[in-house]
Amino acid sequence: GKTAIAREAARIAGLPFIHFDATTLSEAGYRGRDADEMVKDLFAATKDDKKAAYGVIFLDEFDKLSAQGGAQRMAYARGTQHSLLRLVEGTELRIGNSFVNTENLLFIFGGAFSGIATGRKRHMNPIGFGAKVVEEFSCDELDTEDFIAYGMEPELMGRITQRVALEPLR
Repeated sequence: GKTAIAREAARIAGLPFIHFDATTLSEAGYRGRDADEMVKDLFAATKDDKKAAYGVIFLDEFDKLSAQGGAQRMAYARGTQHSLLRLVEGTELRIGNSFVNTENLLFIFGGAFSGIATGRKRHMNPIGFGAKVVEEFSCDELDTEDFIAYGMEPELMGRITQRVALEPLR
């Protein structure tokens, strides 16, 4: 559902679109694909640096890049997130004989973020007499701190200004 919504929105807006799986990403120089390859894929799909500079990149399974687990996993996740940060902030990439500026690309980060609600409940439930326990909350209430607690890099989450929660398909 998430990918279909993003693809259709890009089609309606007349923008080039690519879907990229975050689980294939790694830091540059390591096994896997580096973040720059998303822009290269977008350029390959359009064959035009002007069109590619205004495209949509849907990065699915973004939650799988959280820095949770052992030290090696945390280092991998943090490094990969930092490589994404460079693209989101805007940089110019050389692709063949062309240059693509990422400043105007729309990055959509999709993922399930399983278990983020557990951290949110702990964060919202105060301790003490008369404290009101929150049993349920809307995913729209998640904030940057929740994603950081989940293992996402503060610098990257600070640049993701819009969040949209989707209801699961039934």
